[in-house]
Amino acid sequence: MSIPLRWYCASLHRHHERDAFAHLRRMGFESCIPLVLREKKRSGRTSFVHSPTFPGYGFVRFATDKAGWQAVWTVPYVKAILGQGADKPTPVPDNLVDAITAMKPQDDPRKLPCLINEGDEVEFLDGAWTDHRGVCLVPDNRRAQIAVEIFGRITRVEADVSSLRVVRSASEGKAA
Repeated sequence: MSIPLRWYCASLHRHHERDAFAHLRRMGFESCIPLVLREKKRSGRTSFVHSPTFPGYGFVRFATDKAGWQAVWTVPYVKAILGQGADKPTPVPDNLVDAITAMKPQDDPRKLPCLINEGDEVEFLDGAWTDHRGVCLVPDNRRAQIAVEIFGRITRVEADVSSLRVVRSASEGKAA
């Protein structure tokens, strides 16, 4: 009688999740690392990277016989299999792993439709410009350039879209 394959949660060395699962796949184990799209800022530039949803953890499917157990333990970057002690791993329900692996990383936020349009009158919700109003000059999904009147002059200000509220839409010409 063979022992059925079950999913288990593996504790891994952080930032080495992909290395651990590359080793597991080469050894013939079914494994997965759920990924999420995260914003990363470096040297003033923003990029979007796929990183583990649960940093330091992943799922691996194996039989809990001695050969399967020891093979997983010998994989580089695997620290432990979660459970009730060193010799009693707790299986993760198949439907839970299926639901987690069915989730796809979000689409690239730069490709989402823009919420603020050119010519919209906007109000700043936070930051140095709180309660000031201006007109959107250059809309974007992440940041927008806003024309604000200061001391009788129009000044261009760049702000996160999340800190703006549309007061009047340019296309509709009425209050939002």
